[in-house]
Formats: sequence, structure tokens, C-alpha cells
Amino acid sequence: MSKSFAWVAAALCAACGSSAYVRVDDVPLGHIVVYRNGIAYYERGAVVRGGTLAVRVPRALVDDFLKTLTVVDRATEQPLPVRFPRDRSGDGDMIDMSLQIPNRTSADVKMTYVTEAPAWKPSYRMVIGNPRDARSKGKVFLEGWAVIDNTSGEDWKDVKIGVGSSSAMSFRYDLWSVRSVERQQLADDQRFASAPPTALAPLPPAPDSVATGEETFSVDANGFSSDGVVVGTAQINDVSQSLPGAVVTGETGGSESIELAGETVSIEEKKVATGRAFESTLGTREPPEPQADRSSGDSAPPPPPDPRVIAKGRVEALARQAIARHRAITITTVTRGATADATLAAQAKRIHDQLVDVGVPGNRIALRTQAKAATDTVALALVPLGEVAPSAAAASDAPIGEERFTAPGLMTVPRETSAMVPILRSETKGEVVYLYDPVSARGDARYAFRAVHLVNPTGETLEGGPIAVYGDDHFIGEGITEQVPPRGTAVVPFALDRQVVVEPHADRKQELRRILAADRGVVRAEMQDLRSTVLTLQSRLAEPTVVFVLHPIDEAWTAIAEPSHPERVAGALLYPIPLAPGERRTVTITEARPLEKDLQLAAPDTTELLAAYVMTPAAEPALKAQLDGLLALHRGLVEQEQRIASLRERAAEYRQRQDELHAEIVTLEKAKTGGDLLDHLRKKMKEVSDRVSETTIAIVDAQEKALVARVKYQDGIAELHLADVTARR
Repeated sequence: MSKSFAWVAAALCAACGSSAYVRVDDVPLGHIVVYRNGIAYYERGAVVRGGTLAVRVPRALVDDFLKTLTVVDRATEQPLPVRFPRDRSGDGDMIDMSLQIPNRTSADVKMTYVTEAPAWKPSYRMVIGNPRDARSKGKVFLEGWAVIDNTSGEDWKDVKIGVGSSSAMSFRYDLWSVRSVERQQLADDQRFASAPPTALAPLPPAPDSVATGEETFSVDANGFSSDGVVVGTAQINDVSQSLPGAVVTGETGGSESIELAGETVSIEEKKVATGRAFESTLGTREPPEPQADRSSGDSAPPPPPDPRVIAKGRVEALARQAIARHRAITITTVTRGATADATLAAQAKRIHDQLVDVGVPGNRIALRTQAKAATDTVALALVPLGEVAPSAAAASDAPIGEERFTAPGLMTVPRETSAMVPILRSETKGEVVYLYDPVSARGDARYAFRAVHLVNPTGETLEGGPIAVYGDDHFIGEGITEQVPPRGTAVVPFALDRQVVVEPHADRKQELRRILAADRGVVRAEMQDLRSTVLTLQSRLAEPTVVFVLHPIDEAWTAIAEPSHPERVAGALLYPIPLAPGERRTVTITEARPLEKDLQLAAPDTTELLAAYVMTPAAEPALKAQLDGLLALHRGLVEQEQRIASLRERAAEYRQRQDELHAEIVTLEKAKTGGDLLDHLRKKMKEVSDRVSETTIAIVDAQEKALVARVKYQDGIAELHLADVTARR
């Protein structure tokens, strides 16, 4: 069997395996509760006659069935025993069980169990009243639906249907397999020799990509699948050689394992003079010549399977791998040009929709593009969940709570169909506000979103999902919400009307909180790292509003100045900021974190920090006295350096004037017509020269004073000492 035909068979088997369900002597279902974690609760009521009730359970569901099965006699409220055979030679994929009613010819029993089922999806509608209508002010109308999918293969007729919470935990556990415990064989004490322990040969861990099934392949614009496509830096190699009567069982690099005539061998392709040969554990052999079908003469072999069917099967199989292994899928449109053509893009979209139909969540599928490649194709790859959906990969600390909604009446849901179950219809507190969200993936750093601030009117947790928003008998937007706890609040953005403009600004600085130790010119200080988020909000509205500012929580930082009355949401704070019509308002959020830092006292920045520190009450008296003297020396040194700089500027001006006078005197002496003017210039020249000399002397004097001040300051730095205050703790 070739690999292509194997993919077709796998796809067909996957398609036909979904119709199996628990059959109980054709007893109809009475109650179903679908949960968000991939299970469903089933309840059946039946009258047992003859002492037994036959039950057929699919092999794939038997562990969940045995783990959760309860059978109770309604009359006595006692549990009933269950018997099931171990020999399944003629059962196929179904296991026959029988419920026994001892000493009774007839009994009314209730049977409940839990098996796998698709999770239900929430969907909400919200109607906003006219803000000018006093009766609807501060209120919204909320309606909720649960979308359920009946893929069990059984018609749900006149059934009470409900949906359950995400907090219910569930897992797989093998209860069907027989467990034998190996016991030690003991003998008498006559031992002539002892066997050594078995040698241990640890194997290197297999990479995650070498898991069961395939991880990556490609589909061209016509729906044909192939391998050997380079996507980014990863290359997928195809060594898909096939022999008559051989079945490919695995591949590694440039070799394959095949099963030939009941024996497993590994083969490796090599080039020889006569063409291709295969070197294997059975020796080198030439590829066998194709043999004609002798029963039909020279008739042509059957046509190969349609590659487009193979591609569809591979996509569905990859989707099931992603679901079972909690992985994500990337769909990369690889194109020779700068952009992909419409046919290739449409193929990528079809594959995306096919993955969603099989059950892969849309947020776990990433559509990507790789331009200027060697070929035109669509490449699929199974990747870690964190590469595509980090929020789904990371555990959330948001409260989940518990919920239970039941449809008001009995419902009928035929097999392989879906239905919408009403779970909520109520008026609740709510108002139109604005939400400034600059941090989310779909947020906006410039404008605030129009949103609804609402209250969960129920005592149950509302699952997160899409919300369609209506107002004044027309559609005005839609949003999506996270889980809302009972009686809790949520802010749901649904439109971007640019009526509230935000100008963000960030500031960062450090302050010295206290000195931990000082020695030999080095101070170890406890600093406070400060960061400020400054937001200037401008309202363009003609009526007052409230803007909720979303600010992420960082556990390393503590807010020391913030707006009042924040609401905590998952991983962030919401600050309500009221705005009057046309108002412009500035909001500052300041956070701090401690850090220790070694400071060089000779550095100018350190001196500024020390000057600010001695003015605080936190400064220790003994250290404060030393620092005051040291800072006085530093001020004297700075004054002398500033005086030297000023004198040098003055001397430079005098020398420039001296040069100008000298040039004028030389010109007049050559003309011999200077007279009184020449005498005046010579007198002025002497005055400037005297000033240059005086300034030079003053510079030298200031340099000497600065040198003395610098020596005293350096001595003060060396003498400054504070024992490590952390050692006293």
C-alpha cells in the first residue's frame, strides 16, 4: 500500500468513526448537559423487563462510560450491578454490556454517564436603549444562546438540554484494560550464582516533531498535496518510494521503514549505474519489475486515487492531531512573487475553513505569507500552541466559576446537526462608555473604543463569547467578552468612533531611597525606579461620558499614584475617568519598584541624588552630617571650576580685542598719519594687555583653589563610611 492510499483510508476511517454512540435497547435520551471541556452528561430512563438491560458501548467511549456510569433503581434508589464480557472477538468496535436486576422481573431504572462531546459555544445579543429615554437610562437588554453540535450519531428527540460550566474537570482514564500485577518468584536460599542487574541504556529524547503522524506538508492551488517545501528555515523532506506489496510505516531523514512480506526492514535510496537501488537489512536489490494482472490479461492497472481527496484527508488528519495533542497549525502561503495570487489565497482560506469544520479553534490557526520563494504552494505545519495562541497556551488566573443553564422546554436535535439553546434573556444594568485599550493585540493607542459597561444579571458565570450590539432598531457593532463572574461587571468594546482622543506619554526616572553602605568612594544604595504613564484625554462629544483606561498589571511594579476606584480584570486594571463635554484632561499613573545600585561618588549624577537624599527624613543623622560636609566641598569645587571657565572666556575675549587693536595700530603706523588716534589705540592696547595679565593670574589662582578643593573632596569621599545597614537586620 502506498502512502497516498494510506491517507485516503485514514480519512475515510476518521469520517465513519463519529457515528458510534451508547445504545441502550433503543431507550431514548431524557436529559443532556453539554460542557465546555469536551464532555457531555447523558441521562436515560428505562423500564427493565426480564431482569437485564442490554447496552452497546463504542470501544472509544468505554473508559469514559465506565468511569462515570451510574445505574439506580428508581423504586429502591439502590445502585444496580453491571456485567460485561471480556471476549470481544465478534464485536468489532462495540462492546456489549448487560445491566442485571436481581430478583426482579421488572424495574424502572435511571442510567447516567459522561462521554466525549464537542464543547458548546456562547453567543450574546445586547440592545442599548435610547439614552434620552429616562425609562431605559442605565439599562440594557441581554440575551444569550448556546450553540451545541450533535455529532454523536444519535437523534436527540424531545430531550431536556442544558449547558454546563468550564470549571468541571475531566480526563481520560483506562478502566477497560485488564491489569496484571507481576509478583516476585521466591525459592529456597540455596543460590550458587547471582545474576547481575540488567544494563540500562538511556535513549536520547526524541524531538517533539517526531511524533505519531505527520507534522507538515503542502497543498498547491489545485488541491494536490506534496512534501519537500521549505517554509522559513524548516524543510520537509519526502522519500516516498513504494514497492509492490510494501507498506510504509515510518521515515527518518533520507531513509524509510517499510513492511515487506510480513518483515520490517529499513531502506535507503542510493544511486547506482542501472538506476535506483535500495540498501536494506535484507541486502541490496533492484526494484522489481511491475507485474501485469494475469487474471485479466494485459488490462491496465486501476487508476490511482485522486490527489485532491488525499490532500483533504491529510488536512483533516492534521486537524485531529492538533486537537488531540493541544497544538496549533500554521497555514503559510508560499509564493514566488511579492504577493500570492487569488487562487493560492483562496486555497489557503479553504484549508482554514476545513480545519475549523473539523474542530480546530480559529485562534489556533495562523495564516502567514512567505514571498519570493522557490515555488507556489500552501504549506501546513503543526507547531507549539504558544507560537500562535499564547493566551490559550498560558494558564489564566481569571476566575471561572460555575454555571448551569437549561433550555426552557424539550428540544429535538437530529444527528449531525447543530442547535442554539436559549440560556439568558434579561434586562440588566448597563451604560454606554468608552474604553482606552493600548495594550491588547487589537487595541488602539490613539483612540478610545465605544463600549458597554454591563452587569451580569445571573447567579452563574457567563462564558466569554461574541456579543452583537443593537440600538434604536439597528445594528451598531459587535464585541467579544471574557468570562463574567456572577453579578460581576464587564466592559465590552463594540465600535471605534474616534470621539475620544488620547495622547500617551511615558516618563522614567530613579530616586535614592536610602544608602545601604558607603566605602572608598562607592555607595551601595537602595533606589526607587519610577515609571509614569501620562495620558491626555480629549472628548469630542457633546454629552458627558466615562472613559475606562486599561492598564496592565506588572507584579514587579507597585502603583504609588493612580486614579481612584479602579476595577480589576484579568491581568489589568480599569480606571474610570469621567469627562465633561469637550473636556481635555490629563491622567497620570505612577508605578515604582525597588532596586539596589552601586554609585560612584565622583559621578555628577550621584551628587545630585545625594543632595536630594539628605533633604529627606530617611537620611540617618551620622551619615547626613558626613554627606553635608562632602556636598559643601563639592559645591566649593564646582564654584571654582565655574569661575575658571568664566575667567577663561573673559581672557579669550581680551585676547581677541588685543589682536584687533594690534592690527589697527600696524595699519596706522604704515600710513604715518595716525597722530592722536594712534596714541589712543596704543593706550587702549596697554589697558587690554594689563587685563589679560590680570585674568591669567586669576585663572592660575582659581586653578590652585580648585586643586585644593578637589583634594579635600576626594579625601572626604575616601573617609565617607557607613556600615552595611542590611547586616543589622
